Amino acid sequence: MKFLPYNRDQADLPPPSAKDVLGATPRDRGRKRPLAIGAYVCFLLAMAGWTYAHAVRNWDMIGYMAVITSWQTTNPVEMHRRVYQQIRRTTSPAAYEELTSGPFREDITANPWHLAEQLPFYSIKPLYLDVVWLGHWFGLRLDQSMRILSVLAVFGLGILCFQWMRIYLSDPQSAIISACLFLTAPLYRLETFSEPDALNALVLAASLYLLFEKGKKFPGLLLLCAAPLVRPDSAIFCLLVLAYVGVWAPPRIAIKKHEALVLAGTVAACVFAIGRWSGNYGWKILFVNSIKSPVSNPGEITPVVTRWDYWAAARATFAQLLSGSGLILFVFFIALCLVAGAASLEPKLRDLLILLAVAIACQIVLYPNLEARYYAFALVPTAVGYVACMARRKRLDSEVPT
Repeated sequence: MKFLPYNRDQADLPPPSAKDVLGATPRDRGRKRPLAIGAYVCFLLAMAGWTYAHAVRNWDMIGYMAVITSWQTTNPVEMHRRVYQQIRRTTSPAAYEELTSGPFREDITANPWHLAEQLPFYSIKPLYLDVVWLGHWFGLRLDQSMRILSVLAVFGLGILCFQWMRIYLSDPQSAIISACLFLTAPLYRLETFSEPDALNALVLAASLYLLFEKGKKFPGLLLLCAAPLVRPDSAIFCLLVLAYVGVWAPPRIAIKKHEALVLAGTVAACVFAIGRWSGNYGWKILFVNSIKSPVSNPGEITPVVTRWDYWAAARATFAQLLSGSGLILFVFFIALCLVAGAASLEPKLRDLLILLAVAIACQIVLYPNLEARYYAFALVPTAVGYVACMARRKRLDSEVPT
């Protein structure tokens, strides 16, 4: 991984001219606009309320509920009874029918031991499970706690996006662009599913904002290293960022090499320990279960993944990208264009986009799957990098003498 040399002279923007970012003057950009801020917050609240009321009860919700229920009873039959009793009591007949229909779901509904064999797929996300349990401890049902957590995480991500963009744009511009971004499928869908992806996106985006934009190394790296506890595959991006801040980063966010090595070793050890503690089945069964078809009895089979299986999954992923279903990758393609040819992009954002590109490429190679929720953490920093580049180019163009 090679980064362009960091130039201190390019770190700060040139003095703004009378016509600044996208037509806003420096005074306008620095002034708080309560009306724009209030309208944007109302938009986030309205979106949160609507998505909570129309949340999708996806099957993975049952897996997370089963893990937390297993903390109270180790009897598979009793665990199975409690989980499905709560699902039956809190969902409509149509929703319950959907959650229990199909060969895989019918098998899990009828067989408590097969539900118990699903637990390692979901227990590898301890921080997400702990936060869900905390909401349950305060009196929420498990399904309510997961839904509210997704809604709150996306709401926090919306506030973070606006706060980050207003560094480069005026408040009205930041509100409009952020609102449009959150109406796109990847971020909108995060709020409707009971998954750890929304919390993972918030943790990673907040860590990048603190580290790259604010230069706050301790809280930024702390959040970054906590992300693999929400989703273990976040360790890929975490290790890349640690390598960057230990070797290539400018002094503002750099740490000593041995410190980066210790943090990277700690993250790797935590991911390994979680996998062993949860009884993780390994990469092959995850590939079969996620890419090919769900496995109802993963503890009883020996999975086989041939090179042709991997090639078929990679080819299907490429076909999805060509068909336009990979919206997140289309947005990320903009970031790649900026990295390749936008000399006006700030070095800190340029390096951040390179890291995001490498991390997403590694993740696709490991699991060739284009589900947007796996890459939603890149949307906010990518959008910020794009608007920052356009703002700076606008400023530089306005300063060219005519």
